[in-house]
Amino acid sequence: HPAPPKIGITLKESGTYTDFANINSGGLTIDGEDGVNEVTWLVLDVIDDEALLDNSADVGAYLGGRLSDLADRHDVIGNVAGSGLFWGLDLVADDVTREPIAYDDGRRLATDLRRDGILIGLTGRFNNVLKIRPPLVFGRDHVDELIAALDRRLASFELHGGDSVRRP
Repeated sequence: HPAPPKIGITLKESGTYTDFANINSGGLTIDGEDGVNEVTWLVLDVIDDEALLDNSADVGAYLGGRLSDLADRHDVIGNVAGSGLFWGLDLVADDVTREPIAYDDGRRLATDLRRDGILIGLTGRFNNVLKIRPPLVFGRDHVDELIAALDRRLASFELHGGDSVRRP
């Protein structure tokens, strides 16, 4: 295989172009190793052979529909947004004002879901968005399990407040 495709990012800073790797000392890319290139091709082959991108589109559309249905049943879900297998549920204390739920409430919900075997986190400006980002092999049966767990937890979910809103 030739070298795998790469994505480059160039930033313009004070009139000069700077390589992203020089700005971000954490480094996000490993390059130049033959073994790394081979592993990259193997991963791309699996994604292609198992039609994981098609799965992401199909299952993602199913997931989006099921999440929208869930939002219709639970006022605490103010908005559903996403694409493919990347989704967010905006959790609100008031569905009219769209005031975000308290950070402690969101954290409690995420912890309860973790107890159910659902790994889900919080994100967003006020840390009130449940982020759903399963692996590419996620199937419709997994979606059904996720929705059942969310529905069960949200049915008994009560706002307690706490750290009102974790603001930036």
